[in-house]
Amino acid sequence: MGKLVNMALPKPKKGEKDKCGELCTNAADAPKYPWGLTLRLDDEAIKKLGLDIKNFNTDTVVTITAKAECTEMREEDRQSSGKSQSLSFQITDMAISREGKDAFADGWDAAGKGKPEATKKPAEK
Repeated sequence: MGKLVNMALPKPKKGEKDKCGELCTNAADAPKYPWGLTLRLDDEAIKKLGLDIKNFNTDTVVTITAKAECTEMREEDRQSSGKSQSLSFQITDMAISREGKDAFADGWDAAGKGKPEATKKPAEK
């Protein structure tokens, strides 16, 4: 797995434009992370992953392990905002565990089979 990188946006200074292009009158109102980094799960996905919403609150930290395929690569050069690049990924398999638990052992193999229950850890070689 690659090194985890904190994706928080730099805090705009008062009077500077934030990443959304709006004038910041209060830095606390600016978004903390870039658009597109939120993962929202519906009822079906929650059930498929074997999660119980009662085990979470708004401060719960989780580990997400996922397999995804790149579905779009884009490079643009706009007169108003300059050059930009973007990549789109479709998550195909995913496991979510609370911090401190083994996300791989608790769901990766089961997710590929559409089973929410945990599987046994693979034997070490």
